[in-house]
Amino acid sequence: GNMCLEPDGCLWRKIDESVRNPGGVNGFMVAENTFSMPFIVYLARFILNTDERWILWWKQRQEALPPDMSALQVQKQLNNDLGKFSASVEYGLAQYAGRSGAKQLCEELIRAYGNKGPE
Repeated sequence: GNMCLEPDGCLWRKIDESVRNPGGVNGFMVAENTFSMPFIVYLARFILNTDERWILWWKQRQEALPPDMSALQVQKQLNNDLGKFSASVEYGLAQYAGRSGAKQLCEELIRAYGNKGPE
């Protein structure tokens, strides 16, 4: 995939559907054996609404849309962007496979975001 350098210095690799390997083991399949697709999308949305770096990235994605796009075009583009971001989250979840991985993910999320809720 293509490498992306975000304004804040975050370097990441775009993941697309060509990464999938039918019949072979890959990050997507590993993640899907532990986490449901609704959870993966929920986690992506959670990150986009909680993590300062990704809040800024999502805002920049929205601001980069051409002003002449219709509301439907905007919705389609943002849904597409959310899908790509969710795929990246899904791919990253492969390192948290199985029951012990899910527990580790939970612990890391609490450490990273546990104090971000309303008080």
